[in-house]
Amino acid sequence: MTEPAWIDSHCHLTDEAFAADLDETIERARAAGVGHIVAVGDNVESSRAALDLVQRHAGVLSATVGVHPHRASEWSPDALDALRRLCAGRPRPVAIGEIGLDHFYNFASREDQMRAFVEQSDLARELGLPMAIHCRDAYDPLIQLAEERALGAVGGVVHCFTGSAAQAVALAELGFSIGIAGVLTFKKSETIREAVRAVPIESLVIETDAPYLAPVPHRGHRNEPAFLAHTAERLALELGIDARALSSQLARNTKRLFRLDGLDFRK
Repeated sequence: MTEPAWIDSHCHLTDEAFAADLDETIERARAAGVGHIVAVGDNVESSRAALDLVQRHAGVLSATVGVHPHRASEWSPDALDALRRLCAGRPRPVAIGEIGLDHFYNFASREDQMRAFVEQSDLARELGLPMAIHCRDAYDPLIQLAEERALGAVGGVVHCFTGSAAQAVALAELGFSIGIAGVLTFKKSETIREAVRAVPIESLVIETDAPYLAPVPHRGHRNEPAFLAHTAERLALELGIDARALSSQLARNTKRLFRLDGLDFRK
């Protein structure tokens, strides 16, 4: 029998942390049972670089394009045009993201964040693409905005979810997937564990958010897609499901989320 094949639904492979060993990182992921990785853009340049990686690693990678809320002060009509051009080329991105709201760091003003998020969500709606959404300390404003602008019809994933069970349920009921990262394995993350138990399994996907947030037992070190199995193991424990069944369900969820049906990511 083949080993479970996982899909890393959110990974920053264009980050400088992977500059010296990117190809080896991808090979380690494959050896660890990660069949596919979604490489995420967080500004125009990294979005273009993520699509370039897809060309180099056809079938192994997909990419998203977007401007992160930390960079929302860079948002402009030129940035919007650049993303639209990237979406018109080949390979085509699988989502608009990483976009969203961050009321923890506030590296950009909340007004700039909202404008960048709304305009990028409009682009996603226009192009028929889901969104990869960043949210920190802004779950209630995100839910309110999603309700007001019918963003559930656009769809997408709220990645690296760290909100409450009630917020997870609200987002899932709106039609969003809930992205679970290595934070699930942290000792003080019971709130997140409550959230994964509260939503339907069909709403869950897993991710590394590498190079950030390495799961236990790698916490404190650079994260990479090969570590995804640690998060999957803890998720299986919380849901009371075996790894093979979880792998199959999460693959279905992620393929549906990013419109990847028909692709086989198993080795």
